[in-house]
Amino acid sequence: MGSTNWVELYNEGDTEVNVADLWLCDFPAYPQINTLTVLSGNTTIPAGGYLVLGWTNLDDDAEVGLYSSQSFGDSTAVLDYMQYASAGHQREGVAEDAGEWVAGEFVALAATGESLQFFDSGSVGAADWASAPATPGEENAQASSGGVRINEISHGEVDFLGSTNWVELYNEGDSEVNVADLWLCDFPAYPQINTLTVLSGSTTIPAGGYLVLAWTNLDDDAEVGLYSSQSFGDSTAVLDYMQYASAGHQREGVAEDAGEWVAGEFVALAATGESLQFFDSGSVGAADWASAPATPGEENAMVSTSNDEFDVLPEDFQLYGNYPNPFNPTTTISYDLSNAGHVMLKVYSVLGREIATLVDGVLPVGSYESAWDGRDSQGEVVPSGMYLYRLTFGNGQSQSRVMTLLK
Repeated sequence: MGSTNWVELYNEGDTEVNVADLWLCDFPAYPQINTLTVLSGNTTIPAGGYLVLGWTNLDDDAEVGLYSSQSFGDSTAVLDYMQYASAGHQREGVAEDAGEWVAGEFVALAATGESLQFFDSGSVGAADWASAPATPGEENAQASSGGVRINEISHGEVDFLGSTNWVELYNEGDSEVNVADLWLCDFPAYPQINTLTVLSGSTTIPAGGYLVLAWTNLDDDAEVGLYSSQSFGDSTAVLDYMQYASAGHQREGVAEDAGEWVAGEFVALAATGESLQFFDSGSVGAADWASAPATPGEENAMVSTSNDEFDVLPEDFQLYGNYPNPFNPTTTISYDLSNAGHVMLKVYSVLGREIATLVDGVLPVGSYESAWDGRDSQGEVVPSGMYLYRLTFGNGQSQSRVMTLLK
């Protein structure tokens, strides 16, 4: 539409809204909406409609605010707000007071050819935004806070297509992602993804797809980080991170600040012939990883935790993927019990906050189904996004899976 710099507004209400008297704020200019070039739609936005506006270029000191007036210092005037790259303005505090932002959080740079899109993780701040293929004037691509993540790592035991040292990335979103401009970090080398040897897949990873890369050997001082840039000291650039064996690097603190790791935690050595695999226990750190039979380029072997160690799945129970997934408004979770025992089935946010308890009691041997209607324990409807469900059996053995609520 003749502009590489644009911003899209969406009317999520049930009636049309005229936004001509609202104010958009970027830095250093603060234009009123109707003084900008309308690229798509008009200033009266129908219910469920969009307005795409020509915009000034967002740089490393950028913010975008939507206000009911030009009172940028008045928290009651803030309708919506986000900070991009490394902005640090007084209005951040105003937006925080209005419940529209978290102090100190910034949205990372979008991938080449993509845009920054709101997807509502249920939080307030940078976690609500992610990079995805641009959709101006249309429904956003389903983005996730994780997007592409480190999924499996071999350390010299498992040969795959001529390499015993490899790392696997997984795209857990609903749209393809080009990772060629991302950076992988190991120690002591920090290679960019597209300089590594691709063993399986390509640097454009389809939704639900995998990329397996030849890797350097991980030793007793090892880390693996996935970054949106080569800013290894910038927590806003951390997409995923793990530490293996006994690593202790400065980037551990950065990853901790980014909510990707717990200080002082390291993933134990994988068993001979196995790999380290991400299985998402609902925590942040070493508890999300375990040793299991290698599955490069495929879904990870189901692994679970006990009180003191990681192991392959016990035979006492089996948790299955929910159906449908994604879902709206209800989904069904199935599981089998081969032994009687106490069972808890709970739903968590992707940040580990407990949302709802579906089952809590002693059950006999058998096959079971439990439904979740997208409500929390207080009966309130939760926002769209990714959620974990975890089945815990007997002495603490558990299995977790991920589901997506779309509205």
